[in-house]
Amino acid sequence: MKKLNAFICFLAVIFVCAMAEITPARAEERQSAASGAQTVAQDITLYGLSSSYDGVIAIPADMDTEYQIHANGRDISYTVTDGNNITVDDRGVVRIKYTTTYWYGNIGYSYPIQDKTPTSVEKSFDAGDATVTVTADGVQTNITVHVADYAQKYADDKILQYINENIAGKNLSDMELMKKIAAYPASFDYGASHSGYVSMIIYGNGDCWASTSTIIRTCELLGIDAWSRNGNKDYGAGSGHMNAMVYYDGKYYELEAGYSGTAPRYYSAEERDSLFCFHDKDDGTLSIYQYDGQLTSGDTLEIPATYQGKTVTEIEDQFSQGSNRTCGTIHLPDTITKIGAFAFSGFEQATSINIPASVKEIGTGAFAQCLSLENFECTGIGNNYASQNGILYSCDKKIAISGPAVNNPQFASGVHQIAEGAFSYNTNLVKIVIPESVTTIEDAAFFDCYSVKNVTIKGTDITFGSNVFYNCSELTLRGTVGSAVETYANENGIAFRDIQEPPKNGLYQEGDSWNYYVDDEIAEDVTTLVACNGDWWYVEDGRINFNKWGLYEYNGSLWYIENGKVNFSETTICYYEGEDWYVKNGCADPQYNDVICMNDDWLAVRNGRIDSNFNGIASNASGEWYCEYGQVQFDASGLVKSENDAFDGWYYVRNGCVQKGQETVVQNSSGWWYIGTDGKVDFHKNTVAPNEYGWWAVRNGAVDFQLNGIASNESGDWYCRGGQVDFGVAGVLESETEGFSGWYYIQNGCVQKGQETVKQNSNGWWYIGTDGKVDFGFSGIASNENGTWYIENGKVNFNYSGTYEDENGRIYEIKSGNAA
Repeated sequence: MKKLNAFICFLAVIFVCAMAEITPARAEERQSAASGAQTVAQDITLYGLSSSYDGVIAIPADMDTEYQIHANGRDISYTVTDGNNITVDDRGVVRIKYTTTYWYGNIGYSYPIQDKTPTSVEKSFDAGDATVTVTADGVQTNITVHVADYAQKYADDKILQYINENIAGKNLSDMELMKKIAAYPASFDYGASHSGYVSMIIYGNGDCWASTSTIIRTCELLGIDAWSRNGNKDYGAGSGHMNAMVYYDGKYYELEAGYSGTAPRYYSAEERDSLFCFHDKDDGTLSIYQYDGQLTSGDTLEIPATYQGKTVTEIEDQFSQGSNRTCGTIHLPDTITKIGAFAFSGFEQATSINIPASVKEIGTGAFAQCLSLENFECTGIGNNYASQNGILYSCDKKIAISGPAVNNPQFASGVHQIAEGAFSYNTNLVKIVIPESVTTIEDAAFFDCYSVKNVTIKGTDITFGSNVFYNCSELTLRGTVGSAVETYANENGIAFRDIQEPPKNGLYQEGDSWNYYVDDEIAEDVTTLVACNGDWWYVEDGRINFNKWGLYEYNGSLWYIENGKVNFSETTICYYEGEDWYVKNGCADPQYNDVICMNDDWLAVRNGRIDSNFNGIASNASGEWYCEYGQVQFDASGLVKSENDAFDGWYYVRNGCVQKGQETVVQNSSGWWYIGTDGKVDFHKNTVAPNEYGWWAVRNGAVDFQLNGIASNESGDWYCRGGQVDFGVAGVLESETEGFSGWYYIQNGCVQKGQETVKQNSNGWWYIGTDGKVDFGFSGIASNENGTWYIENGKVNFNYSGTYEDENGRIYEIKSGNAA
């Protein structure tokens, strides 16, 4: 409870300070003048109230129902630029937009009917945010307008008051907290006229739905997860009964406050040890009649095998009614023997269910309206069921039991019966071919499959049940002339066609028109491209439109049409929906990027369009080109800037073309810049790079003309003066550059590395290590072309005469620094 108590304390502060936080300043307090063309407020809240609460509550005088925007400037206008729930007049007064409905019995109109007196007149509004744009002397300011429902605020404040008086700081146990939550709606009378928490609190009465709504809202304000629960299957519950589920501190609770009577009414709170609801069966096992949890589309609904020591054997009829039907997979234990009628009906997102070998009975429509369920996993030895191509069968595949999601069923070989309700409510179905082996189609087999237009029945001696094709209003049955299929079609007012007559599909010339057929019907709702005799034709509303000229979008591309036919030989520029598109071989591809030559102009094609606003680099097979206003600039040379997804940065161009393949240094008004082999300025590059004027020290992409010392590239380390490599310098020279601090032996401007030696400058003779650097920490013997020398602290000591023993025990006679 510590976490909840801290949260409740926070709520108490909100309740005490509510008016200060959510009530905007009054209009008269916002009158201070703003300098220049400015508005004073940029965020306001207005409160509305439906006329259904007239005479019961009223918006307090200190809450704004309209607002005067104050703006300074000589030319001011006000416009609602987002939202449809407010108005603003030319003086800047913002008001809530109310909708008036005139009720005549149970039918409402937005206008009064002449010579009739309405039963009631209702004014309502939409809560939510809107935006007013104020333009003052050309300067625009957006003001957010929060339209709030005062009735909801009133009800929330009452709940917060109850929380502060009965829950906050009471140190309640979890169960005591649940009972306090349930007790609040029970403090109102039962009344059938109100079904939400707002109306219950305002009018003082409500039904079980209102009580549940109040519980859920109280939990929301406490930061507790809660949701509604279908209670009409519980023992003794009335039709449409509703109560609440609450999840708190790792436990689930069922809260009830929807009993009839006057206040204070009975309420209860029960901790749940399962989110499933069970009934005891006569054989001592359990049936499941409902699931009260919350699921998402990726979850698995895991049916338990046991509960409180009893075996679960049955999924009851209409288990799905009142259950959360959002899940991806349904898993049944191997204890289930019966799946009831319409048990999982409406689990529209479920894609898979297992049918264990224990299942002996599946009720009618058990999987109706499961429009994604194409995977029946019939597991276990001796299973009574089998599946194939998204259809559930009897184990011998003689009876098709359910195909809730297939759109063109492929029946198993030898199937002879389609069970009652097998494909009912499957709105995915578009075409059905029933094989000759089928002799029986039971009641409602294709009930309400209203998308089906053509059913072919190959058998002749068929027994039909009742309502087999109920509400398949556009259906044509194809069968053998004189067969039971024709008889059934005639008796039930269904169109019939001879099975020997091939269905029309494709383009057919009929008189002066070319019509596009799909399964014997002119596809009057279809506009598309259709291939016929090697050409592509533009079909509009089921017929070729020979007057069509221009571009048409098909399969993600735009196709160039002349006289109703795609012209695959045309390469041109075509205007379409406000843009110029580049057509190549009859197609304008929205993914196409290129630089093209058209009428001696080189133009940038961006996403298939001639982009006259494009400035930057675009590419084709010949190179990368600098464009201005969509056209290649062949007179451009030097560094240019490009800002697009493919080419973002500064590039070196000559005659409009990006110069690639060799690093160099190029000058512009801002400096000298390193150009990589991709032709682009690399602002992170540190190197030594050449151009026609010399070799240059580059730091962060720019020549550092202040650099005096050593800089490096892949070819070596180079001595620079004023940022330029001095190839004429030689000797032992000092460097204080980054990474090269010390004295180095230089020849032809390059640090000499790889062999230790002794070299002279005006300060003496110095020991040079293999890194080309004077090592002031070295003492010992070293040689050069002039002899072998005694070194102390990196320098030949010409003042020393005597002996020196090296690390190998060799003894040298030293005379004036020279070792023999």
